[in-house]
Amino acid sequence: MAIDLGKEPPLHVGGASIDPVSREAKYAGGLERLQPQTLKVLIALTRRRNEVVTRTELVESCWDAKFVGDDVINRSILMLRQFAERAGGFTIETVPKTGYRLVEDEVGHGPISRRWVAAAVAILLLAAAAIAIWRPWAGTDVTTVAVTAADGSKLSTELSQSLLTRLGSLQAAKTNRMRLFELDRQSGGKADLIFEVGGTTNEHVTEANIVLLSGKDRSVLWSKDFNQPPAKLADLEQTVAFTTGRVLDCALEGRSAEGRQLPGDSFKLYLNGCAILADAYRVDPKRVIPIFTQVVQQAPKFASGWGKLVLAEAQFVNVEIIFFDRRPAIPVEQHIAQARKLDPHIPEAYVAEFLMLPISSFDERLKLIDKASGVHPNNPDLLTIRSEFFLTVGRLNEAVEAARRAFEYDPLTPGLGNNLIQTLAYSGQTEVAAGELKRAEQRWPGTLTLRDARFRFHLRYGDPRIALQIVRSEGISQEFEEFLVARIDPTPQNIENAVNAVRQRGTTTAKSINDLTQLLAQFGREDEAYDLIMGWKRTDQAGAMSGMLFRPTTKKFRSNPRFMRVAQHLGLLAHWQKSGKWPDFCADPDLPYDCKAEAAKLAKERTS
Repeated sequence: MAIDLGKEPPLHVGGASIDPVSREAKYAGGLERLQPQTLKVLIALTRRRNEVVTRTELVESCWDAKFVGDDVINRSILMLRQFAERAGGFTIETVPKTGYRLVEDEVGHGPISRRWVAAAVAILLLAAAAIAIWRPWAGTDVTTVAVTAADGSKLSTELSQSLLTRLGSLQAAKTNRMRLFELDRQSGGKADLIFEVGGTTNEHVTEANIVLLSGKDRSVLWSKDFNQPPAKLADLEQTVAFTTGRVLDCALEGRSAEGRQLPGDSFKLYLNGCAILADAYRVDPKRVIPIFTQVVQQAPKFASGWGKLVLAEAQFVNVEIIFFDRRPAIPVEQHIAQARKLDPHIPEAYVAEFLMLPISSFDERLKLIDKASGVHPNNPDLLTIRSEFFLTVGRLNEAVEAARRAFEYDPLTPGLGNNLIQTLAYSGQTEVAAGELKRAEQRWPGTLTLRDARFRFHLRYGDPRIALQIVRSEGISQEFEEFLVARIDPTPQNIENAVNAVRQRGTTTAKSINDLTQLLAQFGREDEAYDLIMGWKRTDQAGAMSGMLFRPTTKKFRSNPRFMRVAQHLGLLAHWQKSGKWPDFCADPDLPYDCKAEAAKLAKERTS
């Protein structure tokens, strides 16, 4: 049944009370007016709380069964999720290849999700049962994982119990691969893996130490120290849980290698490499290449080891090509072939193949992404490259949806959180990006990924003073110092200094064109930006810089019809026409021209 807002009764969902007629939504600390389509989608999902509503059903009830593209639905879902974050008390889940489901919290109207609470309760019950009656899972391939306090102190016990509960929630979808329980130090018990948790505190800092031990001989497999001010114990507990959960994922992969646990030294190497890769994949992938090289040399039939190796190698080569226009002598293709011998459909091989394709082969890259997604529709790494690709061709709504899904499927990996933050910012969702950054600062303080996320966000969209402080205190990305000074104080002289600083580094690589075009466009020098791109000869590298054409800083640049000549010059126009998928900005009602009409004019010019 089609939804008529004028006839809908008042609505209560999560922490919000909504009047459909006025479209006003009230919640703790906020009052806003929802857009009509967003409210219609909310009503459709609320009518069937906790049930899946298909995309077809949404179209029928919210758009009167008219034809609408996926990007329209995706945008409505995105705006509804943003509202849910503000109002609290409910979430919108994606059900792959089907539709969406609205889930309300079972306790209060806070930000704790229903799944989190349910999983935490389940784990506490399991822990209580395990303490009362110890039952080994002998004869199965299920890994038993114990959490125990390193000593009898109140803090160590509290940290241990918190980790047990939070790990259970994070690992709820993986219970078929492991059994998690609390190990009582007095009554004893056996486990394959043991997380030993210790803690100390004083008036200045609270510290936690996590050690992963082998249940067989109690040898140390991995360890890490964490710290926070005493007033931020909850943040400390959350950081510990996210990092430990990621290591646990890697440990489960290592134990399933070739039907048995990896040899001791290889297992330790793999855990160390996994922990680093989760943080450094998109920041410094070169760091882990030697680690995973050793792993596959010691365990040549370990498919996950090969997968991590090709992922890191391909990302490193891709960065070198984009930023420095050089190709390192790394046999990525050979290693992809080796990985496929062990697992023909290993997800990391698809990601690596995508990264090794010519960066401006838009059609070929899209074809590979679609093929890979058909095999692994929910793989976070594949969803991430899908998101990154959509950014390069202007399909921003789909980019955000893919980035969000990737992070929903793997909330333990900092790199996926970073990708979501950047995708939101690049798509103009600055406030939402800032909110995700704030949550990342609680989850992963002190990590490379967090530093990168903070810098990238504040470089162009947030507070330039924060980005400048990072540049000057940590000595990174010093080439942006003049630009940040110009953002803080945009005098003609400061702007000219920033432009000259970029020009002095050359204007031949994709990175230099990317940086200078954004700078010129941001400070109203669109004519110079246009001449710069149209005079650039290395269009084979267009895919490395085309994403910036669709960001908020270049909106005015896009508003001129000559932008379509830029798209033609870079190969984007041909891709849009062949795929039938046009960039989001073409549907902007404020755009003073019609993209397809301008494309037709350009085609006529070429044939005349």
